Amino acid sequence: TEIYTLSLHDALPISGNHVSLAGQYVADGSGGITSVVADRNDNGVVTHLTGSAGTYTLDALGRTEVKLPLNGTTFTYILYPVSQTEFTAITGDQTSATVPLLNGTVMAQRGAFSNASLQGAGVLELAGASGGTADLTLGLATTDGAGAITLKIDENNNGLQPQQTISGTYLVDPATGRVAITATGTPPILYLASANQALVVGTDASASGGILEAQT
Repeated sequence: TEIYTLSLHDALPISGNHVSLAGQYVADGSGGITSVVADRNDNGVVTHLTGSAGTYTLDALGRTEVKLPLNGTTFTYILYPVSQTEFTAITGDQTSATVPLLNGTVMAQRGAFSNASLQGAGVLELAGASGGTADLTLGLATTDGAGAITLKIDENNNGLQPQQTISGTYLVDPATGRVAITATGTPPILYLASANQALVVGTDASASGGILEAQT
């Protein structure tokens, strides 16, 4: 059994709407996907998605075709390995108003997770768009390993915004590595790939997505 986290974002937003998705899926080692959980932000509307009974195929070059059922609809993604634990991915379906063209990263999930899996400083990088305007966020997330988090961020959305400092709490789901943050504003949702490393989907109107990496 292999467990993966994924983070995918619009390569070409449809009708100016940006879409980002982050989640986790479990592969059984025999061509089956036994569970999927994800959060999708479609132009600021966040939906929690679940599924099971997906499939995947793998060829001799490491190319993987993954079919993920999400809330009753199956989406296809094509993956190529960068390493044994990281893949790049694109949408494998015909795009439409309900099937966005996405690309991004898939990482093998490593370790058992708890609130202690986030401890110390990590760099948060997000990118999104709204109304045809790019929205970029860069900042520092500081966690105490016990559920407290402070975010200090810079955002450029049609100009650099005043720096923000946001304090709140976080809760790690040990089964999926999903991290729910409770704070003012629109805090992101994280899916841990390993301790202090996560793929991220925003809950903001720009449907931002990105990564959290440990600061060393």
